[in-house]
Amino acid sequence: MLLMELSVRDFIVELASASPAPGGGTIAVVTGAFAAGLGSMVCGLTIGNDKYPEAQSILPAVREALDGTCKRMVELADEDTAAFNRVMAAFKLPKDTDKEKAIRSDAIQTANLEATKVPLESASCTVSVAEALIQVVRYGNENTLSDCGTAIECARASAEGAFMNVDINLPGVKDEVIAGELRKRRDELKNKADYFYNSAMELLKVKQRH
Repeated sequence: MLLMELSVRDFIVELASASPAPGGGTIAVVTGAFAAGLGSMVCGLTIGNDKYPEAQSILPAVREALDGTCKRMVELADEDTAAFNRVMAAFKLPKDTDKEKAIRSDAIQTANLEATKVPLESASCTVSVAEALIQVVRYGNENTLSDCGTAIECARASAEGAFMNVDINLPGVKDEVIAGELRKRRDELKNKADYFYNSAMELLKVKQRH
């Protein structure tokens, strides 16, 4: 079952069920897709509007980028759930013999690595959205400031949720070289997420005062 093919109502019902998936990682990336979708909407409400001449040469490319990122995040929502399910399946493998234990250990390692990489890519996508939202706020239709603010906060929540999922899975990555690379990438993305969020919110507050 692909979650992103469900209706919104059915998705929420599935989310609220006792099944552990979809969980926080999936919701984090879906929230990022909401941020991208809202940003794209603001672009659409600005492009072609003569009141915003500067935006006409800038926002079309921003909208295209947001749409592309949104599409990828929709894919990542299902990939996150699949990654979690693979971790659970790996832990359920038999471990009665040394051979079975080795197979199980390898499967767990592979699954944990994937379960770390997926939210890390989700965070990367959200950081791109947050960066684009600065331009959306700067050049977007002035009647959409609340939409911009909601998009910024969704991007923030998406990034934080993604980082939490990276952190919970990282200890399961036993290869210290790979784990170190993942931590470095996580820290880089965290710094960018904070910077773009703060920049977008500061600009939004300036716009709201005028």
